[in-house]
Amino acid sequence: MKMQCGIDNGGLARVARQIKKNADALGPEDRELNYLSYVDSLAQDLKEEFQAGDIDDMYDRVHEDVDGSQWIIYYGKNMTVLEQSGNPDAIDDAGIELDTSRGWRHILAQVAYFAMEADLWEALGELGWDGDSFGEKEEEF
Repeated sequence: MKMQCGIDNGGLARVARQIKKNADALGPEDRELNYLSYVDSLAQDLKEEFQAGDIDDMYDRVHEDVDGSQWIIYYGKNMTVLEQSGNPDAIDDAGIELDTSRGWRHILAQVAYFAMEADLWEALGELGWDGDSFGEKEEEF
């Protein structure tokens, strides 16, 4: 689908991958480092809240936390998400039609949202989330 800004969904993913490639060439002192730490910390908090019985629907909660995150609501932070995300082209897997009515900044926020959501699900998976609960990791002997 061609959008008003002249970039289709595949084009946005290519742009996001290029942003990530460019960011990887920078040294840590050249960019913010706390996005991935934030995602890991958020995943740990969600795990603890889920295990305490404070979260009924993890999928809704992940959506709420990502959608309301400073990394998504502040356009200036969207680029950091795409630079540091392991999933800058996650929007390709979402199967949604981008809302182009509000301009390129909103488009960037949508791309960053799906990248951050994928990063958070990966972090939850590393903590043992299996789709329904946090399974206990088996100890190796």
